[in-house]
Formats: sequence, C-alpha cells, structure tokens
Amino acid sequence: MYFSNIINKSDQPNSASVTRATPQHRLAGIAHCSKQDQVGHNSKHVYGREQLLEVGNMVKHRKDLKILSVDVVSRIRSLKIQRRRKRGKRAGYEQRRRKMMAEFEQLRNVNHNNLISIGVDKDRHIKSQSNNIVIGLANVQSIKNKAIWFKQMLIEEEIDICVLTETWLNDNSDQWIESTELNKEGFKMEKSNRADGRKGGGIAIVYRDNYNIKQVEEKHMTTYHSVKWKLTMKNTHLHVVGIYRPPPSDTNVTTITQFTDEFIESLQDDIINSANLVILGDFNIHIDDKDNGDAQSYVECTEAIGLEQHVDCYTHKKGHTLDHIYTLVGSEPTVQNCQTRDFISDHRLIRADINIQRNDIKRCTSTSRCYKNFQLDNFKNDLMFDWSEESTLQELVQEYKSKAEQCMNKHAPEVTKSDKKENRVVV
Repeated sequence: MYFSNIINKSDQPNSASVTRATPQHRLAGIAHCSKQDQVGHNSKHVYGREQLLEVGNMVKHRKDLKILSVDVVSRIRSLKIQRRRKRGKRAGYEQRRRKMMAEFEQLRNVNHNNLISIGVDKDRHIKSQSNNIVIGLANVQSIKNKAIWFKQMLIEEEIDICVLTETWLNDNSDQWIESTELNKEGFKMEKSNRADGRKGGGIAIVYRDNYNIKQVEEKHMTTYHSVKWKLTMKNTHLHVVGIYRPPPSDTNVTTITQFTDEFIESLQDDIINSANLVILGDFNIHIDDKDNGDAQSYVECTEAIGLEQHVDCYTHKKGHTLDHIYTLVGSEPTVQNCQTRDFISDHRLIRADINIQRNDIKRCTSTSRCYKNFQLDNFKNDLMFDWSEESTLQELVQEYKSKAEQCMNKHAPEVTKSDKKENRVVV
C-alpha cells in the first residue's frame, strides 16, 4: 500500500477515490490490499487518520480481527499514525493555580513578586524530640583549635555524651583541660593520651556535668587504643567504650587482619562482664567496600560475636564508613536515629539516640550550720566579753556582732551542700 502518497495532510481522504465501508469492511480491505500488492494489483484503498485509528481499536479489542500483516503495521507506524494519548491528571493545573493566585492577590493585596524562595537543606535532619540520652562520635584531629566551636555544636545538637578520637593531646595538656570551655559551664572533659607520647591519636570524652561518668579501663594494644567509661544513673548504668585504630602508614604497618584478631579476643571479656555496652570510635576500616576482603572478613567476625553496627552512611569526606557504633544484638541498650552531621575535620560528627531516659538534674546549693555537736553552755562562756564604759552604743553593738559570729563559727560552723533534684520527663 502507498499511504504516504494517498493520505492528505489534513487527514481527510480524497472524495473521488474513497470507498466508504463499515469498519469490518475497511479492515478486510486493508488485508485484501496488502495481498493484492504482493501480486502486483493496482487497486488502491484510501483511509483517513480517524478511520485507521478506528481499525486499530478493533484490532486491539477483538482477537479474531488481528489479520494485518507485518508490512502493513510497519507502514502505519512509519507514517506516525498513533493513538492519541490520554490527558494527564495535572491537565490545567497551572492555569487553575495562576487564577487562584490572582484572586488571592486581589483579596489580600499581596505582591508575590516580592517574596523570596527559601531553600531547604535536605541534608539537615530534624533532631529527635525524645527524652533519650543522645550520644555523639567525632574524629576532631586536634581539639585545642576548635573547642569553643565544638561546644556550641554539642549544645545545638543536644548531645549528652560525646567520644572524641584524634584529640592530639599529651601529658602537657592538663592545664589546658582545666581551663577549656569543654570543662566548664555545664560540661566536663576527660582524656586518654597515646602511650608512646608521639603526636597524634588520643581519646577523650565530653559529657554534661549532670551525669556521673568514671573511667574504668584503658588499653594500649598493638593495633589500637581503647578507653572504657561507666555511666551510673539512678536505675541503670551504661558502659561506653571508645576505640581509635590508627590508619596504615610507614610507622604503622599493622593490618586489618591483625586488628581483627586482637580486637575480637580483647572484646570477649567486655561482652561477658559488661552489661549495657556501647562501642564507638574511628576504626579506619572501609566496611562499605564489598570488594575489600579484609574489611568484609572483619564485618563477619563482629557479626559472629553478636555485634550490631548502626552507622549506615559515609562518615569520611572521601566517601567511606570509617566511624562505627556497635551494640550487642538482642540486649540493651539499643541505638536509634543514627545520623551524620557537619564535618568536624575530614570526618563527620555522628549523632544517635540511646533508649535510656535522660535525667534533667538541677543542682541546688544551700548553706546551713551544723548544730549536732552544739554545746549551749560553752557557747555562753565564749560569748562573754569585757566592754568599756567609754564605748558608744554603736561600738558595743558592732563588737557584740563580731564576737557572736566568731562563737557561732566555732561551735556551729557553716556547711555548704549541693543537692540534686531529678525531674524526669515521661514521654
């Protein structure tokens, strides 16, 4: 068939050469025409766009009428005679929106051209509103030059306990620890330096001063450095283990396999003896690299002893998961809402919730006198004093007050107490 020479541009057939017929006859005519073309017959059938579409509908819905040859179908497709597409659900939406905005401007007399579109930072997560303890992990690479900024970040992220790696502190940093912003005004800081005294490395913990945290263990192994702290609360306790494994270098020739063997063997005692265990730190192992055999072997070993890793996103600027948080499978505590925040160094800050309810503890300082051993007779004897007849009344009153204060401090000294009042928030 020669559709390109027959069908008009207006999709209307020529009146002189069109044979009107029913859709069934037109369908049969196309098939007959295709057969006659194969034997050299010169008869021609002319169809318009709508007629061909009608034939296509019949072929689609009636299996017994699917008699068009492959050549005919190919020819129809080459002529781009296709079914009209259905209009989308959003048809006319833009026009309706513009009309609605125009009506709104007339009612409120608002010029929307003056409004500025405010972008939303999709990487910025909303902090959880739960009352659980919030724990953090950060590879700071020298905490001295970013202490004030880091403290502000802890306040903004509402972090209660944060483990730091690569603090770069040494034995000469004790005076700095006492004066740093991280060790006053609501926060406390404790550190653990490298055993060999070299620059770099180091682990520390920064926590709010309404928590009772003590260091219970420190290990300087061949392949890593670890510190364990114990958080004691009213109804529970938590063991926090900070880990730092130095990356491979000219001075550090230990392998991931050596670290895995040493770490798993050392961790068995902690798993058996320490309830409520959380392990977090910079392991410098690309557990996200499925092609790294040593890293995947390490992952299998940690899973075999019952550790669950909660950081599922990249923590390093080069796109690898180097910082990990582990808890024991099927035991308390559990880690929730584990997220990464801004870069502290070439590592991101990690923030996570632990399902242990935090305490809102207020410190109330009170001063009082201890009357437990107060002897009234001895107090009276010491209070007596000789006074001169030449003294004025004001001088005698002042002398009596001074003598009375001395006697009170001797027999009932002042005692200052710091009381803790717990305000638990029930969610």
